[in-house]
Amino acid sequence: MLSSFQSPDSTTVTFHQDKVYELVMFSVKEDKFEQLVSDYLPKAMPIVTEYGGKPLITFQVNTAKGIDQPIQAIALWEWPSVEAFTNISQDSRIEKIIPIRQDALSYIDEANFFKIAQSKTITFHKNTFYNLISEFSTESNEKKTHAMVSMKAIESSNNSYSAHKIFIKESSHNDLSASVDQHQFSVTPNIQ
Repeated sequence: MLSSFQSPDSTTVTFHQDKVYELVMFSVKEDKFEQLVSDYLPKAMPIVTEYGGKPLITFQVNTAKGIDQPIQAIALWEWPSVEAFTNISQDSRIEKIIPIRQDALSYIDEANFFKIAQSKTITFHKNTFYNLISEFSTESNEKKTHAMVSMKAIESSNNSYSAHKIFIKESSHNDLSASVDQHQFSVTPNIQ
């Protein structure tokens, strides 16, 4: 079954309950985008695919509240398991090319794993604002957020981002109102 489909104006993503989703927040150095796209990704993607990793969607961050890091983009990746990610991290081929990626990025926070309770297909539309909300409270606010998709954190020794849940919902504007126990990002999907 396809995990993502892209048209000129939208991207449809299926989140599967038997998969693991990695939230990656990052910023690319001003003069290093080409290095990331032309030098690192063509070398990394065949290896990632061997381990079952798939990029699902990347969002441009328009504004952020509740977080001090200068985040330009957020990507969601699908993995068969946390172990698959751990195994690729220890692959000598990836270890050799990671310096290319690290040189191109000014910030990265990866290995933040989440699961969805029930499989769900979502269509993200070009030029549409979405709020990506990270909850740090263990209380459920899913009904309050009117989420299109909701995922719970997986306990992992790799998980550096301590959010308990993430929600994604459509928004009519670029305005955020993060509470004390949230990070909020106003994002738009990168659809070519």
